[in-house]
Amino acid sequence: MLKYYNSLVNTLIPSGVDNERKAKLLAQSVVLGVLFSSTFIPLYYFLNFLEAIWVVVFLMLGFIFSGFLFRFSGNFIYSGNLFAFSCYSSMMAIALFSNGIYSPTIPYLIAAIVSAFWYANRISGYIWTLIVITSCIALVTVQNIGDGFNTTAYNMDMQLMFYGLAIAGIFVYILIVVITYETSRDNAFKKLNVAYSEINDQHEELKQQTEEIEHQRDMLNDRTLHLESAYTQITDSVRYAKRIQNSVLGSVDSLDKYFSESFKLLMPRDIVSGDFYWIGEKEGKMIVIAADCTGHGVPGAFMTILGHSIFNEVINEKGIYQPDQILSYANIILNKALQSSGSANVYDGMDAVVVTIDKEKQLLQFSGAKNPLYYFHKSGYEKIKGSKFPIGTFQYKGDIKFDLHEINYEKDDVIYLTSDGYQDQFGGENSRKYMVKRFYNYLEEIH
Repeated sequence: MLKYYNSLVNTLIPSGVDNERKAKLLAQSVVLGVLFSSTFIPLYYFLNFLEAIWVVVFLMLGFIFSGFLFRFSGNFIYSGNLFAFSCYSSMMAIALFSNGIYSPTIPYLIAAIVSAFWYANRISGYIWTLIVITSCIALVTVQNIGDGFNTTAYNMDMQLMFYGLAIAGIFVYILIVVITYETSRDNAFKKLNVAYSEINDQHEELKQQTEEIEHQRDMLNDRTLHLESAYTQITDSVRYAKRIQNSVLGSVDSLDKYFSESFKLLMPRDIVSGDFYWIGEKEGKMIVIAADCTGHGVPGAFMTILGHSIFNEVINEKGIYQPDQILSYANIILNKALQSSGSANVYDGMDAVVVTIDKEKQLLQFSGAKNPLYYFHKSGYEKIKGSKFPIGTFQYKGDIKFDLHEINYEKDDVIYLTSDGYQDQFGGENSRKYMVKRFYNYLEEIH
């Protein structure tokens, strides 16, 4: 039975209502009011008070309408005032049909006041208080001036029973409302305690997570400090290696001694460079080499030191000045050096451009290990390709031959010796590769 009662009460409560406890109290009052009012129908029938039966029916309909109004509107003021009006009008109607101010329904007018205060608002409660007091004064005045009301005569026992039931009904109604209110309050406190417990649990969990995060943060700070220290040490070492590399490679300023207009663009990606140059003069011949070693950073820098040393050996010690022969001997020496280490990679080696210039004969000799020579002269410009073989790798079998090109140059001719570093850069709005064609066109514009 209680299950159906709760289901009926919950049906009258709209979803998303602001005051859940107040809404449940109003819904329970509607259901209990209908049930309690229905018990008076057999009593009035037994007393042959038929007019009161129709008033009770009106009262029940008023309760039902107030419940449906609240269900579909969710408005406490409208629903509460309709509930109060139902109580007031029905009790006053029975009083008018019976003993006026002496009617046992007069005490029930308090239900209109209570309903207005609880379900509507204070202003409504004060208004209904004023209405009830004014109505009672009016009843007393009418009864004192006139002959009273046309009432049905009951014997003393019947009247006592009638008054007793009325008074008992008031107390039962008040008791039901109080119990409903207390039950709703207890349920609200239970929900509050559950929510408080959940918040405490979440607080403890959050506290543990915060402590764990702080611990991880401290560990991360320590690791960051270690990494910063290690990075500083490594960077300092690499910068020192850069100084060593520069001292080994020497200065490019010697180009100015032999060429009125010359420049070098060397921008290492990782402090030390995997590209290097070799400049020297032997027996009236100017030898210029631009080489590109495999790898970047420290591995590439080690290869540059080795490559520079090999070119020193080939040119200074062996006295070889012809570009193709320089590359051939460098290839042999580098292969032996890599094989003797026992850890050579099949692709370890370098690409190079070698130019020997005899200024007296105005003769330029060129040989390339994969990389080309860009040559611009009065009658045009051309890209002279190098051989397909690099220096020092083991990916090619058989004889490795580097082609020799000879050019009788004239004054104001321009040559560029390059690695593939410039053309391999990425940039622009779409981060695209610069490419060889664009690089060649750029040299054509600026030469």
